[in-house]
Amino acid sequence: MGLEIHVKPSVSKKIALKAGKMITIEPGICFGGIGGVRMEGVFFVRAKGFEFLAPRKLGWSL
Repeated sequence: MGLEIHVKPSVSKKIALKAGKMITIEPGICFGGIGGVRMEGVFFVRAKGFEFLAPRKLGWSL
């Protein structure tokens, strides 16, 4: 994992993910006048597929 926010290289369709590397995916949503949330997922890339390093069931409520 990087030591700073948004350490290069970033992910794109032009860059292949290599086995043994880690990646974070950080989708977020904002609701005007209420606030927002960002969910961070950390994945370990394997030769065939990936492993989600923080699996958990998510529940939503306001």
